[in-house]
Amino acid sequence: GMDRSLWILDTIVTMAPLLGLLGTILGMFNAFQILGDPGNAPTKVTGGVAEALLATASGLFIAILGLFAFNALNNRVRVIMHQLDTLKVMLVNRMYPHYAAEPVKAGLKSRAA
Repeated sequence: GMDRSLWILDTIVTMAPLLGLLGTILGMFNAFQILGDPGNAPTKVTGGVAEALLATASGLFIAILGLFAFNALNNRVRVIMHQLDTLKVMLVNRMYPHYAAEPVKAGLKSRAA
């Protein structure tokens, strides 16, 4: 249906925190490498830690924005599908009133939780 393309946004929402976590691991790895080198001052570690925190924050920020967009678009698709279903039922009832003893009623399909 209309929601076939939403998988892309869903994938971005799922992948963003994972990529942020990967950046966090790489940033911490860099920080520990700096700590392990006797020639470096311990204050240089803050660059790796800042890199790790920035990666985490970026991943979460992208995921949060994407989740809002995904839910808004998904809701819009459901509303449009309901409107189309209602229109379809109205047209069928109007075109073929003698075939149905009771008019067909539109309704949303129940979703399994």
